[in-house]
Amino acid sequence: MIGASPSTQGQRPTMDFDSEKDYGLFEGMSTETLLTLAPGDIALLFPGELHRPMGTLTDPAPIRKLVVKVANHLL
Repeated sequence: MIGASPSTQGQRPTMDFDSEKDYGLFEGMSTETLLTLAPGDIALLFPGELHRPMGTLTDPAPIRKLVVKVANHLL
């Protein structure tokens, strides 16, 4: 399961954005949508969208996470 939100608008950052590592952290997500993923499913998120990976409905399970970043001008 992954939580996702369409933007950072209205969200409170808990740290300054780390441009070197390309990430930031926020305090909760007020507009979060939960996506339940099955084996073989993918979640596609665009720049500016928040995500909270590694959630589970029941017991923790092994998960593989792959991040591929595409330059904005190519989208």
